[in-house]
Amino acid sequence: GSGDCGAAALLSVQTMGEKDDGDYGSVRRVDDIFFFKRETTPTSIRKWMRDESIKSFMEYYKGHPQPLKLNDGVFGVLFYLQLGLVIYAGVMHGKTGILSDDPWDLLGGEKVAKICFRNVVVIALVSGVFACVISGLALLFMMRTQNLIRYSLFFSMMCSILWIFMGFKDINDGFIPVLGILALLHSVGYTLVVWDRIDFAEANVHAGLRVGVKDNYWGCLGLAFWHQLLVFAWSVWWGFTSVGVYNWMEVNGWSWNERRWVLLGFLVSYYWTFQVIMRTLQVIVAGIIGEWCFTPQSQSSTFHHICKSTTYSFGSICLGSLFVGIFQVLRQLLTAFRPQRSNNVLLCLQECILCIKKSIFLLVDSLTRSFNNWAFIYIGMYSYSFTEAGGTATELFDKRGLNQLANDYLVDNVLYIFSIVIGGATGYFALLFQSFHSNELTSLHTPITTAFVLGFFIGLVLSFVLLSIVDSSVNTIIISYAGSPLEVEQNQPHMSKDLKVAWKDAWQNTVSTVRTKMMLNDTAA
Repeated sequence: GSGDCGAAALLSVQTMGEKDDGDYGSVRRVDDIFFFKRETTPTSIRKWMRDESIKSFMEYYKGHPQPLKLNDGVFGVLFYLQLGLVIYAGVMHGKTGILSDDPWDLLGGEKVAKICFRNVVVIALVSGVFACVISGLALLFMMRTQNLIRYSLFFSMMCSILWIFMGFKDINDGFIPVLGILALLHSVGYTLVVWDRIDFAEANVHAGLRVGVKDNYWGCLGLAFWHQLLVFAWSVWWGFTSVGVYNWMEVNGWSWNERRWVLLGFLVSYYWTFQVIMRTLQVIVAGIIGEWCFTPQSQSSTFHHICKSTTYSFGSICLGSLFVGIFQVLRQLLTAFRPQRSNNVLLCLQECILCIKKSIFLLVDSLTRSFNNWAFIYIGMYSYSFTEAGGTATELFDKRGLNQLANDYLVDNVLYIFSIVIGGATGYFALLFQSFHSNELTSLHTPITTAFVLGFFIGLVLSFVLLSIVDSSVNTIIISYAGSPLEVEQNQPHMSKDLKVAWKDAWQNTVSTVRTKMMLNDTAA
């Protein structure tokens, strides 16, 4: 005895899992010795046994590190091919969309749209710097506040009101304050809808951002700014290339049908490349935060995760970046039309239509089980191929009874609102800059509108990139805690307490861990 009131009860349990190979997510095959003091109740022992049963049951679904190999390499090759085509098109035809120093010299009767490249680049650079500063301040604010979701929603409302006021005050073009009104209505309506889910979301954001990202602050922040620079450079190049190619087709007599398909290809190219840059950042952050959750004492370098994401996992990132957004939008659009069998359906034609609708929805649901945002987290943490990662993540939520959580986009939507507000602020800043310099931007002779649209777009995409590290860190925490709550608690006890309370309140009887006094004794007889 060591002064305790009575002897301790000793319970030895053989844990299930892989041998420890240095990778996070593995479990040692040793006898874990737990000491329960006399005050330990039968209820707490039952809870502990339930937690250990869940741990053994979830051993497969929580994910395990995979051997490093090139996954989905075909899509990586396709991505580089389309990127090379856009670069080549810019070199060959981009100059046909650029005006000379005097923008009036080249406008004589030509039926083409041209840009004064020098002035546009100046506006884009100023807007990009402004957007990086504002989004960086937004990230800093997120890391230092307790009630992030609430403050973010209220802040977006205030910014929308300011957007409306400044639009009516200084701008003759009415569409800018109208956009502010729409942003305000969206913010207010969404806040009312999600108010009862905010506490749970804030606990995950706190764990992912104020703990996970803060402990890896400079690595994550440097990566975010580097990827912002890549998106900015890509946006400028794509813009003048698409205008130049369109003008070249116009001068050479291409039909509207032909030009339309080329423009569609340019839009797909921009979307795909933007998504690849942003998703690569998310995969790298997921790897960093995942190791922090499971092996905080033996984390790999940030450079290791960068190399892994841009080589072995790059094809999977390209595959998911191309299709995930499309399938998610398709599923959201079809939700309102999901078939419901009625007792009054008697006609053969109606039965056939119902069967066709069900088949379509089964196909979309099966696609979204493999193509979802959670797959990027599994790629970063465990190096799965994309479809394996998406399927394993879906199985994890199915087995834990957390399907509603898997489809809850509260944090994503708040970040979208924040990005829209940052985009509006950047657009207004670009508009003010243009009004002071009075430079011609395009042959359309609408410099104020062009400056606002350009600034808004740049602010939107750059803030998307920076704030994507918030989304990735939160999703990594959710995946880690859903699959291995006991391991997360053992490795990050300071984070686990708030998570347990929030998860218990939001998802009763799905996740529960009991703090135990654990002691490993490899020499136990």
